Amino acid sequence: MSMDIALSQGQKMVMSQRMQLAVKILQMNSLDLENYLRDEALANPLIELDAQNEIEDPGLTRLKKLEWLDRMDESNSFKYLLRPKEEQETPLYQKQTGETLEESLLLQLAGFALAPNVLRLARYLIGNLDENGYLHAPKEQIPGEVDCSQSDLDQAVEALHRMDPAGVGAVDLRECLLIQALREEEPDPVLVRLIENHLDHLAKNQLDKLAGELGVSIAQVKSAREALLGLNPKPGNGLGERGAIPYILPDLFVVHFEDGYQVIYNDFNQPKFEISGYYKNLLKQADDETAAYIRDKMTAAENLIASIRQRKATVLGCARAILARQTAFFRNGPGHLIPMTLADLADDLGVHISTVSRAVSGKYLQSQWGVQRMSDFFSRSVSKASEEKSYDMTLAQIKRIIKEEDPLNPLSDLKIAERLLESGIDISRRTVTKYRELSNIPASLGRKRF
Repeated sequence: MSMDIALSQGQKMVMSQRMQLAVKILQMNSLDLENYLRDEALANPLIELDAQNEIEDPGLTRLKKLEWLDRMDESNSFKYLLRPKEEQETPLYQKQTGETLEESLLLQLAGFALAPNVLRLARYLIGNLDENGYLHAPKEQIPGEVDCSQSDLDQAVEALHRMDPAGVGAVDLRECLLIQALREEEPDPVLVRLIENHLDHLAKNQLDKLAGELGVSIAQVKSAREALLGLNPKPGNGLGERGAIPYILPDLFVVHFEDGYQVIYNDFNQPKFEISGYYKNLLKQADDETAAYIRDKMTAAENLIASIRQRKATVLGCARAILARQTAFFRNGPGHLIPMTLADLADDLGVHISTVSRAVSGKYLQSQWGVQRMSDFFSRSVSKASEEKSYDMTLAQIKRIIKEEDPLNPLSDLKIAERLLESGIDISRRTVTKYRELSNIPASLGRKRF
């Protein structure tokens, strides 16, 4: 009787470990899974990575990866990269490689004929800039921290302000923009005055009021504003830290073939591995202790293989279900998502809602419209009265209405809500305001043109 209980407990423990592994792997994105497999190969001698896969020419690998592109039509090209920024649903930002901001400034510093004390201070200041090029340390505190005179500090700061990119070394946005405006051969006096005293009014688009206060025409204020928009509020942002280059590796591709859309699972970069044949043969003639060790590692390897297969099936199933429900988006692009919840996909696939949640978490899907998080395809209806309209659709309609409005007489949020109702979207003025603000769209006063 006791042996039966022990056997039963042992089986439950094995199943629990396998399930925990499957859940753990399901939640991983492609990069995490790749790193995890390499770590497991180091820890488990029975796991052999495919040597051919490890040494294969990267160019050949990319060629294999893109073989299926031969069957694709031109709608799968990266035309979305040429779209206006406001039409890119998920623009990807990637810092430039190469020289860092600190390295660039230190190289420029060699061209300045500075006294040793001033040179030391300039290096100190450069080392204390943030990634955007701002100096947040209060200037009045620096002499006490590095034992310097105010005169030497002023010279070091002046040298920093003369370096490129223009605007580095500023303590705030106003000083950053002013440095850039004064670097022009003939600085615009209206622009300088706007930066010095009227940024708040300019942000509210009060051009007529500014023209009166400055004693200039609205045309001059508009010209100065255009020049201001050409300045860089984050001059150090183009130069980043080495080795800190974030990028996204899509887990799936949605491809438009002649006969319809298909989902392709991206496991091109996933290391291929198998269970060592050497240890399989060794198991037949090993002593009890060695055999127990091999069986334990073999079970771990088999569980890993099963979990990876299960992850692929689940993630692929979720992507196909998303494609089936959101075909309008893949055909027509942003603004055509319909309401869809995790529960909807769970019902489609016959799995628990937590399984869908884990399967889409941290995963990315690439289509002709760019790279989106799988979780971004889930959207509730905007109201009970508009059950078929999602947030994506509503926001697209708001943007369209604003784009078509008279810039000399922009619509209020209440008027936008009334226009939405005409197209079958019933939401309140407050909801319009909320959606507009989430998308960084100014209110009617901020959109007014003069």
